[in-house]
Amino acid sequence: MRELLNKIFGQSEFVQNVLKLFSSTVVANAIRAGALVIITRLYTGSDIGEFQTFFSISLLIGIVASLKYELAIVLPKEDADADHLVVLSFLTLLLVTALSTLGIFFFQDDLLHLLNAIALKQYSFLLIPAIFLLGMLQICRFLLIRYKRFNDLALNKLYQSALHQGVTLSWGAVAPSFVGLFYGYIAGLCVPVWLVLRHRLFSVKYVRWSRMKELMGQYKKFPLINTGSVFLNNFSLELPVFMFAAYYDPTVVGIYAIANQAMVMPVNLIGTSVQQVYFQAASEAYNDHPGKILPVYLTTLKRLFLLGGGLIGLIALFAPFLAGKIFGEAFAASGLYMAIISPAIFFRFLSSPIGATYSVINRQEVQIILIGASVIFRFGAMYLFRENVFHMLWALSISTALFYAVYNFWLYRLLKKLAADMPDSA
Repeated sequence: MRELLNKIFGQSEFVQNVLKLFSSTVVANAIRAGALVIITRLYTGSDIGEFQTFFSISLLIGIVASLKYELAIVLPKEDADADHLVVLSFLTLLLVTALSTLGIFFFQDDLLHLLNAIALKQYSFLLIPAIFLLGMLQICRFLLIRYKRFNDLALNKLYQSALHQGVTLSWGAVAPSFVGLFYGYIAGLCVPVWLVLRHRLFSVKYVRWSRMKELMGQYKKFPLINTGSVFLNNFSLELPVFMFAAYYDPTVVGIYAIANQAMVMPVNLIGTSVQQVYFQAASEAYNDHPGKILPVYLTTLKRLFLLGGGLIGLIALFAPFLAGKIFGEAFAASGLYMAIISPAIFFRFLSSPIGATYSVINRQEVQIILIGASVIFRFGAMYLFRENVFHMLWALSISTALFYAVYNFWLYRLLKKLAADMPDSA
């Protein structure tokens, strides 16, 4: 694998950092894949579907609970400013978690009725720790990225996967239910957060409110634009879960969840590792000279295309024949689900690792407009074809692929203009 990546990306620190994360992602995904084969035999489709709905709700809030100030931790040249942003991210997380608690208390019935998931009412209070811990994990991991501690980041992912799946399987062997899936997820958040915090990569000793206010203004696009962009993007990704939950029973949601996980895990072996290293490399290139980011973007995009096309094509080809044998007959339909959504997964794979470029070049407003339009487009497509599960899946797949094609093309235009306006970057 080292030789392949060196050939594709060239020999560089970038490749070495990708390899560190790639290795941990291979092991983490191997753990998830092995666990998934057993989980589908321990838990029912209904259990998995109910947990997926719960997870999707918590993800939408938790992923933006720091108002994306954690992204800015990577950007300042001075470590003292990064410390201010860490504290700002944490304070914002506390505020959003408190507001979420009030929202859940007053509006849980309306939300659960809308999603046809009233059975989750007894577990709604569990959304609070899930939201807070997911927000903390985002802050901790961007701290590791800032200081290029990719070895620690790699181990962090391994611990998360091992604990998550270990608790899920242990609970499922004794008393399989929604509760086992939840506690597995929480265990996978708690320990990685603690492992980062114990390193004390930031200090509050010299944090001053006046400087924090200045940084809030300097990075105001993160809460004003990035938060909406990330929320809309994740809402768009989780939209199938909500649509299937609203129009079908939890078993359908469970089958889709298994298909989506099985499809995404292999491509994430490359995509997630490239994403985190690309963000740091793109930030450095842009800080050196804005025009230098275009070559980094184009090289990464071309290599992702080569790596992703064959892998996703093979999965789509064989999944309908192998899913029943791998996941059990109760989840045999997941193979056809995987084949249908493969175009969406491919175009998402091309775009996700380099989507942070909008933040690096400070053009988040373009990103949020595109994603907002995509939510309407995808929702409309799925709603029109809601009478049949497979028709809805095709509508989702095609509309998603079209969106990410436009998303990437628009980003290329922005970077090309940036390079043209600053020709001395060459």
